[in-house]
Amino acid sequence: MPYEPKIIAYLCTWCSYTGADTAGIERLKSPANIRDIRVPCSGRVAPELIMRTFEQGADGVLVLGCHIGECHYNTGNHRAAKRLPVLQALMAYAGLEPERVRLDWVSASEGERYARITTEFTEGVRALGPIHWRIADRKARFVWEQEPISHRYSAFSDEQPKHAIYFTPVHEQQTQAIRAAATELLANKQVDCVIGYEVGPRGRTRPAFIHQPEGVERLVWNQDCTHNLSAYLSKKLGWGTDGGKKKQPDRLPKAAIMVKPCDSR
Repeated sequence: MPYEPKIIAYLCTWCSYTGADTAGIERLKSPANIRDIRVPCSGRVAPELIMRTFEQGADGVLVLGCHIGECHYNTGNHRAAKRLPVLQALMAYAGLEPERVRLDWVSASEGERYARITTEFTEGVRALGPIHWRIADRKARFVWEQEPISHRYSAFSDEQPKHAIYFTPVHEQQTQAIRAAATELLANKQVDCVIGYEVGPRGRTRPAFIHQPEGVERLVWNQDCTHNLSAYLSKKLGWGTDGGKKKQPDRLPKAAIMVKPCDSR
């Protein structure tokens, strides 16, 4: 069976989407590979959205907007015109053909132009062949090629991780240092709780509250440790409310907390 590319087209609702309707009304032929998605403006199609489209299985992404000077939001298509060349340069650097993304302009009355652009783009993507580059695959390879860390496997299935997490040798060293410090603090009863990070059952990093030395193996440090843990001090360590006012317990528990430089100010 011959290869047929999967192409997603993001169409501006004010011009390009109507241009696609015009092509249909005029019974102009356009490729069946195209899946049109209406967006408020071509400027709303962020590079992250385009890369996520590739991740979900598309072989090409077409962005069609109003002609320059005719944008309903004045500068939306200018924003798109600035973003796409930068994205294409990054795609080339990452090993993904820049020709798989195209930005063009189609007005509401240009049904013939819509049919021509979609046909040209489809033929170009078909000539490139199937895409062999996927964000998720690259992440997964990066994860499993790193130094092993025992906790990593407990949150994932035997086949593939549910959520790719980067564990570099530096992350593992930091994780082991954090666990050692937490074990000492809890074993010597210097603190009642250690607030840190763990990998949850869905494979995502989340806050962790460790009360016993046996639980320190749950603690991790990786690029997904983004929560500001200081927000949990009053919620988890005995501070309550009395008529909307904070009240202090008889004994205020002691806690050790993992704090990033950006959270310590």
